[in-house]
Amino acid sequence: MTWYCAHIMMTTRPLDGGEQDVGRVDERIFLIEAADLAEARMMAVDIGNAEQAADTKGLKRNGQPAMSEFLGVREIRKVTNEPPLDVTEDRPAHRTELIRNTFEVSDYKTARRLALGEPVAVTYVSTADYMIDPNEEPSERAERYSKRRESRGPLVSVGLYIHGSDLDPDQITHILNTKPNHQHRKNDRHISASGQIVIRKGGLWRILVKIDSPEVNDHLQVLAEHVEPLLKVLREQNLSLDKLPNVENAYVDIFRVETCMWEQEFTLSWENARLLADLRLPIRLSVAY
Repeated sequence: MTWYCAHIMMTTRPLDGGEQDVGRVDERIFLIEAADLAEARMMAVDIGNAEQAADTKGLKRNGQPAMSEFLGVREIRKVTNEPPLDVTEDRPAHRTELIRNTFEVSDYKTARRLALGEPVAVTYVSTADYMIDPNEEPSERAERYSKRRESRGPLVSVGLYIHGSDLDPDQITHILNTKPNHQHRKNDRHISASGQIVIRKGGLWRILVKIDSPEVNDHLQVLAEHVEPLLKVLREQNLSLDKLPNVENAYVDIFRVETCMWEQEFTLSWENARLLADLRLPIRLSVAY
């Protein structure tokens, strides 16, 4: 396992659905333990969704009721342990470099002001793990991406998420006659991969599909099998998932990690398009590199 820092971007927007002006964007950095970069990014998306679903009663923006919004994962950085600690086997410790941010400024004087914590104008430079080497020939870069694709391939995750601050997952299971593969309540305790105790900020009922296939259609087909009893209940009782007791947010999440910068498309079968329509939920589609 390897340690990563995930840069998760959050903001707030009005509850009334009004247009959001340019305002503050928070970059929240979380420490993650994962097998590889792709798994770390999936974990980061789960964290972002959980933070958005957290209890935000009383949150305001410009004096108006607001809600927290997960904008996305800006980047993932691998943690660098100080020798003789091993990068993958040892936990971060004293002198471990967690993150390294790069800023471009206009001159030395601005750099000194930045170091003193004064407000200055900067360009924030992102550096992904597969950042282009300016000295690398285009043919070499193409070969490198090709090998990476062959060795790893796209990674896909599809899930049905139901959130609520006071959500009772057992009640949702009873109403829908469908068991989730993960659930928790507000204030439930969870021990993270790093051994830390995490207090859940809200309730969650989730069916998540994880199969060894790079095709979104394959994942949706498996999801359809899981939610068949659920759809039957919805039709018979004329219910809507987002109107169930204490449900504040419900959606289908489609997440795909691309291993080649130029590959960005996939096709949904008409059967799966109908499945998504039958669920009558928003679709959250994320493509990461």
